[in-house]
Formats: sequence, structure tokens, C-alpha cells
Amino acid sequence: MRKTWTAKQRKTWVKKYRQLLLKGQAKQVVAAVQAICKGRNGKAITTERNYFIRNLCRMAYPILKALKLPLGSGAIESAIRRVVNLRLKGPCIFWHRENAAKILMLRSFYKAGRWNILKQMASFFLKGTY
Repeated sequence: MRKTWTAKQRKTWVKKYRQLLLKGQAKQVVAAVQAICKGRNGKAITTERNYFIRNLCRMAYPILKALKLPLGSGAIESAIRRVVNLRLKGPCIFWHRENAAKILMLRSFYKAGRWNILKQMASFFLKGTY
């Protein structure tokens, strides 16, 4: 590959491989990233290459799109802020870490519509039949 790219060449490359990712061709993208990184040992480029290799199985963008799931982390980060921070960190609100984790688990089951499953699990363990 090229040793130095112009800004336009970089932008074109990123656009091309972003489209391939969105079309479900993540293996080709990872191969291209590895080809660019070949012979380069810089920490930044190694970190980026390893990210693509490590997360290849998570790059199923056509499936996520078909399921109408968000592709980026923004929705999750927003949910964390809204649910966790605003519910557990407010004026006159104090939670011990252990109790906060428990209440978040309970709320997660409830909001996911799995409250009955949680009740069954609790009943199972309270009976001591495990």
C-alpha cells in the first residue's frame, strides 16, 4: 500500500470500506486493514488493526439493520446516562455500589418484560431445590 496518502485518498478509502462494512463484507475490510498495517509497528495503527480483528464477529451490520437495532454506541451511552445516572445519581440520592447494581438488574428485567422470569428464578432459589 501507499506510504503517504493525501486527505482525499484517505477519505475515499474510508468511504469505500465503510460501505463494504454496511453491506456485510467485514472480512474484506479486515483484510484491507491488515494489508495497510503490514510492516508498520506503530502503537496507534496496531491498536486500530487489533480492534478490527478482535471485533470482526460484531460487525454484522446488515443483520443489525434488518432488526432495526442501532449501529453505533450513542443509543447505549444515552440510555446509560438517562437510566443509570439520572436514577442513581441525583440530589439527596445515595446508593451503595452493591445495592445500585442489584436495583439496575431488577429494573432491567422489568423493562425487558422479563419480570415473570425473575420471579420464577427467585422462587426456585428460595425453595432451595437447585
